[in-house]
Amino acid sequence: MINRKNAGSALRITACIVTFCLMAALCSCTKEAGTESAEKGLTTEKIPLAESVSGDPDTIQKYIEEMVVDYGSYGEEADNKVDELLNELSSVDTDAGIRWAKIMDLWRSDDLGQPLNYDVLPDGLPDTDELCIVVLGFQLNPDGSMKDELINRLTVAYNSAVKYPDSYIVCTGGGTATENESVTEAGMMVGWLIDQGIEEDRIIVEDDSLTTAQNAIYTYDILTSDYPSVKYIAIIKSSLF
Repeated sequence: MINRKNAGSALRITACIVTFCLMAALCSCTKEAGTESAEKGLTTEKIPLAESVSGDPDTIQKYIEEMVVDYGSYGEEADNKVDELLNELSSVDTDAGIRWAKIMDLWRSDDLGQPLNYDVLPDGLPDTDELCIVVLGFQLNPDGSMKDELINRLTVAYNSAVKYPDSYIVCTGGGTATENESVTEAGMMVGWLIDQGIEEDRIIVEDDSLTTAQNAIYTYDILTSDYPSVKYIAIIKSSLF
């Protein structure tokens, strides 16, 4: 298990889903420009994964998180604001501005995020450490135990991890138990997966984030810094019907 800090239920109905794409809420991976996934019909674009940061890291993160929250919340209505933030980001760090302009172009394209798969990842994905399964956290009960929503996500993650035994699994989510500060979403998720038989060395922990935007940013930082083999990301989340 690798721990790097800072780096549907019932009739309601919420359903756990797996989205297979090159980027989901900032988690970006690469493929050769102009190629397509025959399985999913996605046109992909190569995005630089590394940069030498010359601007203030806190300012850069502020702009990035604001872009993610605005576009994630308002979609096309936030296009002008996103463009403003990209310009501000470029003024602080040129390399970061170029990279995030490409990421936002991909996120805003019609090709992104269309295929949704329920219960388990689809066939035809790389059965290597190029694939990383990212499980988004969900607020814990006050005592620190997991809600059914999160267990449902973990069940999908487990089924997918068994199907692709060489993939990594990221558990992302910080401390959200109001009456138990000693536990985190990621920590509880890791324990559940290990109890089901998933090897610890496949699991990557991000336990600082408290929002979905932070889930994405912190996971992105860990993967791009320490896991260069990862080229594809599958996001496990929930969808309200």
